[in-house]
Parts: sequence; C-alpha cells; structure tokens
Amino acid sequence: MSDTARAERLIAEMATQPHGDQQVRLARAVCMAIFVEPGLLRRARLDLVPGADLGTESDLYFGPLVQTRNVTGVVLDPEVLVVLRRQLAQGVAGPGFVRRSRELITRLHHRYPSALRTEEEIVWLSVADPPGATERMESLLHRAVRTMVMDPHQGREVARWAAQAWGRLPESSRRTEAARHLAVGSSLRTGSVIGAALPGAAGLPDGTRWLAPQNLPTVEVGITAHGDGLKIVAPSARGALVVRLPRTVPLVLEVSWQAAGERRREVVNAGTVSVLPLPRGWRDLALQTLDGRRYAIRPQGAPVDKWARSNSIFISHTGADKPWADWIQWQLQREGWKTSSGSDLTPGENWQRRLRELQQDAHVILTVVSAAFAASTSGIPEEDRESLLGRLIPVRIDETPLLGPLTARQALNLSGLDEQAARHALLNAVGPAPVTKASRPAARKARPPFPGPRGPVDLDADAERPLLTGDPSTSPTWIDLEIVRLIADHFAQNCRVYPSGGRAVDLSSGPNLYSPLTMLPFAEEVDLWERTAPRRRWLEYSIQHSPRELQDYWQVIRGAHPVYAAVLDFRSALRKGARIMMGDALTLPRGLYNVGTMMFVAETTADTSREFRRAVAAFLGSLRRLAPFAMAFLKDGLLYGDPGGRPQVFPIDERDVRRSLQGIAHDVRIYTVGGAQDATGPQVVVAMGRAGKK
Repeated sequence: MSDTARAERLIAEMATQPHGDQQVRLARAVCMAIFVEPGLLRRARLDLVPGADLGTESDLYFGPLVQTRNVTGVVLDPEVLVVLRRQLAQGVAGPGFVRRSRELITRLHHRYPSALRTEEEIVWLSVADPPGATERMESLLHRAVRTMVMDPHQGREVARWAAQAWGRLPESSRRTEAARHLAVGSSLRTGSVIGAALPGAAGLPDGTRWLAPQNLPTVEVGITAHGDGLKIVAPSARGALVVRLPRTVPLVLEVSWQAAGERRREVVNAGTVSVLPLPRGWRDLALQTLDGRRYAIRPQGAPVDKWARSNSIFISHTGADKPWADWIQWQLQREGWKTSSGSDLTPGENWQRRLRELQQDAHVILTVVSAAFAASTSGIPEEDRESLLGRLIPVRIDETPLLGPLTARQALNLSGLDEQAARHALLNAVGPAPVTKASRPAARKARPPFPGPRGPVDLDADAERPLLTGDPSTSPTWIDLEIVRLIADHFAQNCRVYPSGGRAVDLSSGPNLYSPLTMLPFAEEVDLWERTAPRRRWLEYSIQHSPRELQDYWQVIRGAHPVYAAVLDFRSALRKGARIMMGDALTLPRGLYNVGTMMFVAETTADTSREFRRAVAAFLGSLRRLAPFAMAFLKDGLLYGDPGGRPQVFPIDERDVRRSLQGIAHDVRIYTVGGAQDATGPQVVVAMGRAGKK
C-alpha cells in the first residue's frame, strides 16, 4: 500500500470515530500551514470548526495525523497533508473554507520568516488554483533562486530551506522551471541532491552554470564509451575522458544520446553506476554535470564510424533556400561546430566529387526540405544511401511532406517558429559539438537575418549586436535622444525631493543603457533588472567598456539641467553605482526605490490588457511614495524599423497607458514621440510622474 493510500485510509477511519470528523476538519483547517503552533490551532477551531471543543485540539495534537510534536507546535504527516490539501482543492470542506483558512494563516504568520511565508503561499496557490496560480508560483520560486544566486550569505539559507521544503512543496510547483533551478542550486550549495537533480530524473535543466557558487568543491571521474554503452572508470584509466563533477551526495551526471530518431536524457549516480547500457545504434553521446559543464564523447576503437571523430556538419540545400542555410550555418558555428555546404564549393573544381567528400566526412547532414527542394531533382545517390541516411536530419522550413528515403528519418520542423524557438530546436537536434582540439568556434561572420517569422522580441539579439563599431542598429536615433531629453528634464525638476544617496531602479535597459544615466545624480546605487542572461552579459560588457553612443546620450542629458554637471565622469559613476539584478517586473522588491525607469517592458511581455496593467503596477510598487518615474512604451505594438507592419508586441496607446496609471500614480504627463520626423521609426509613448496617490 502506498503512503498516500495509507493516509487516505487513516483519515477515512478517523472520520467514522466519535468526534473524529471534527478532528479531520480541524486538520483540514490548518493543513496549508507549514508549522501549526497552539495559537493557530486554537483560532482555527474557534473560527472554522464550530461545535468542536477543546478536546479536539488535544486529540489532533497527540493523534496519528501528526508527524512531529513539541511544546511549540506540531507538523502534520506529509502524506496526510497531501490528502487533506487534495480534499480542500476538491471542495470537500465547503464554499469559502479555503479562503478563510488562508486569511487566518496569513494573519497569524505575518511575522514568520519570508521563506516559510513563501512556502505557505505556494501551498495555497496549489489548493485554491486562482487565475495565474502557476505564474505566481513560478515568480515566487524564481525570487528564491535569485536570492540564492546573488546573495552568498542569504543564498546558503535559501538553499537549506529548499532542501528541507522540497518534499513539502506541491507537485504542481515542483514541475516549474524555477523549481528545477532551485533544486540544482540548492544541491550545489548543500551537497545533498534533491528533486530534479536526483538520479533517475529525465534530465537536468539546460544551462545551469549561472546557478553554481564560487569555489565549488569537485571530484574527477573517468568516462569511456564503447559500443554497448558508457563506463565510469578511474580518471587515470587509459583513453578516459576526465569529467569534473561537483562533490555532492550522490554524485550526479546527466547522460544524453541520440537513438531511434530522438534525443534521450537520463541522470545517473556516477558514484555507484559503473556501466550504463545504451540501446543499439546510439550516437552523439553527451554529458552534463550538475554545475552545467558539458562534454561530448565518442566510442573507443570505432574505425568504421570515421565521422564520429568529426565536429563537422554538412548543410544540403537548394539555391532558393540559401537564406535558411546561412542562418543555420551561423548558429552552428557559434556553438563550436565546423560547417560546410554546397555554397562553399570553389568554382572550377569537380563539384560532384567534392560534395560527396564533404558529405562522407560530416558528423551530421542537415537537409533543408522545402517546396523548392521537392521540385529539384537532387537526391541521395543509391551507393551512398546506407552510409548517409544514419546521419541525416531533414530540416523542414515549410509544410512540404518528406518524400523517398527521407521518410525513414525523424524531421526537425522549423516551419512557423520564431528565431528563438527555431534556434533552440536546431541545437537540441544536433546536440553539443564534440570536444576536440579543433572544436573552437569559427571566425564570427555578420549575423544573417532570420528567414522565418519574427517573434515578439528576439531576446538574444542584443547580446550579438556589435557594440563599438558605429553600427546603425546601435547608433542613437532622434527618437532615443528626444526620449532621454524628456526623462532627464523630468528627473532634474522632480528628484530634488529626495537627497542623493538613495537607490534607483531601471527595468530592462535594452540595447541603449541611457535610462540609468538619467538617474546618476540622484542615487548612489542603480539596480539594473534584466530577466535574460544574454542581456545581463550585454549590460556587464557595456558598463565596463562604455559604448561610444553613451557619450551622445550623456551630452543630451547634461544639457537638460545643471544638476547633471555635478557628475564629472559618467562612465566611472555608472561602473561604481550600477548593480545588475536578475528578474523582471513581477520580482521587484516593493517600496524600495526613490526613482525609477521602465523602458519597453510591459507591452513586450504582456498578451492581455490585464497583464500590461499588472506589469506597470508591479514596477510602480517597487517605488516609494512620491518617487519620480519615467516609462516608455511602443505605441500600437510596432517595433523599430517596422512602420505600417503588423503588431509584434502587445498593442497599446496613450489611453491604455493613462488607464494603467489611475490610482497608483499622480502628476502624470504623457508624450508621444516619433512618427512625423522619422518614417523608419515607431511612435513611442513616454509617461512620467510620481508613484502613489497624491
């Protein structure tokens, strides 16, 4: 009998005993609390279990539903909690019971540590399931991850809390991406592996390097691969690949491989498993450690599979599909793959022989499948079919069906995907580049445009944009200069109500970084909040190297008011005061900052008017009352350089902005910039004012 079935039977039997139904009802009333102290038990009986006497408290306190008890309170049995919370979610306790229980627990536990209050809110969200419950759970857990990564002292406390609380967290919350990151970060800091990092899991989260603390203790193991599978040996073993694993209990390692047209992943215990059998026909074996280190490994002694030693990918395409081939080639070279295609052939050489050599030497062959490909006469020669098919991945860029021998292969479908989704699918299909002495990234060419549909926002584009070359994509436009002039003038006129030495917030600086400059005279610290790693890397680079377009912005800012002349060296002031923070509008602290900016965030992250207003309210909630603020929004959802096109982000106008500020801001002024002077630019709505009611 499972533990949950045992708990269900125990509760059912107790409900049939004299006064047992009241004891079960009292347990339901407190089951969303992490710890039940006598005061909570007493108030829950009086408010939520009418008719129950003092003996009901005593019966529950000393009864079988409790796991641990002492003079300060009790903790209910974990499996009993699962059953009681499930019953609450099903409405067994009656209408309004969950709400009243939550209000009682919140009121009595308002002085509890924030970690426990966070856990209790997650429990309530899983039981009540209000609109946006999953997103709120993700946000709460993400906030814990952010604290764990960015604050070494509090990070250890968060890690210990996560290790203790993991088994108590609702299953729905443990499935979120933030929870998986929390499990990995906690495992790295405490040394005890939990949750998504445990052996037997379907795979570690991708890209966990940012979760690892400094000075992480490690241990080395040796890895070899043979035709029948993977072996874990001593690091000194001949021919072994030395892998450095974080020192945890147990030692964990993710193994992934390609088989039967799909990529499979498994987390194993590298401390006890000596042999991991793999299915016949496996290829592209890759390893990932708990701290995000990645390795590629090939079988030992496999002379027939000469392409297994290669880190080359051949891209087959028609002339009409060259834009797709160029984009695929650039993305793969960025990851360390060597690539070749029919476009690389030298005029005058025997192209048929050279093409065959490139295909035979390739680790993977990508064939771009489209209507143009189907109309062409090219195909796989009969004599090469057996050799090439095992390494071939059809890449569909439209709805053209696979024909002939391609039907035997599982296709990579990029049709209809935006650039971020297409890149993720491509790299997941080919796996990591093999680790060889030659597997360094090729010389970086200009980034080709994505030939598919544009997504809402290409978050990775800013990290790849040239910074110091005077490229038009980074040079200030008149719209940017007008926006920065308006904001600087607003802050110069209104920020004197707060003395210098305060804190400023900038949400999503994006590719410009001019908004933090407008707040330099009014704050010793400027927190730059960014959700994505590429943009945070870009911010780090820009703060240290100061792209020359910042000088253009600073000249406009300095001319807005004499107060900016007090900043003698804006580059040094920015490097000294800027702090890069991981998060978005919904993870900002409340009431902390005395001045703030939010640039092109709410409309680019929202899908509905409610989400737009929620992002605006969250940003203003991070400011102190009367704090000056400035915000900018893309009018009608049109991105820069796309006049007259279809909206690429959530469309808003001046009325939407004004409505979103009602009741939460005052002295609001709204301007519309652009449209008349710049036919290639959008219109931008700029809103400025003070936070809170007047």
